[in-house]
Amino acid sequence: MQPTAQKKSGDVVVNLGQTQSPPPRPQFGQNRITTSKYKWYNFLGKNLFEQLHKFGNVYFLIICCIMYLGEVTPLYVGTIKAFSTAGLLMMMMAVAATMAGLDDLKRHENDREINHAKAYRAEHKGGKPVIGEKNWEDVNVGDVLVITQDQEIPADL
Repeated sequence: MQPTAQKKSGDVVVNLGQTQSPPPRPQFGQNRITTSKYKWYNFLGKNLFEQLHKFGNVYFLIICCIMYLGEVTPLYVGTIKAFSTAGLLMMMMAVAATMAGLDDLKRHENDREINHAKAYRAEHKGGKPVIGEKNWEDVNVGDVLVITQDQEIPADL
């Protein structure tokens, strides 16, 4: 039986003969800029969610439901049909969705333009310093960039 030593505060433990893997390298986020709200697959759901957070849209949706109850039940006699109010509500929501979609397309274009802007990186190839070109979205932590006067630079530099 091997003697066991009690570990005290301040003791250093040395593992002889055991290899230890180096600590993992920290993972950094991408350098890509994204200011757009929607993707092609979530536009309808997100936009409908945003539209129904507007008080006026919720109010007219409730009015449509009450008007529809007047049509299908004998609770009260409704003179205006629910589809007229629902149609107007859908038209207004469609116009707002179209405007939000067009605005988001512009954001996608601006994001693409910024992400594909060129940055110049200093690197060593064959023992000689070389200046290479790189997109802003491909700039990594530790890259040495060459900046000239009046040049736009990536925001996180």
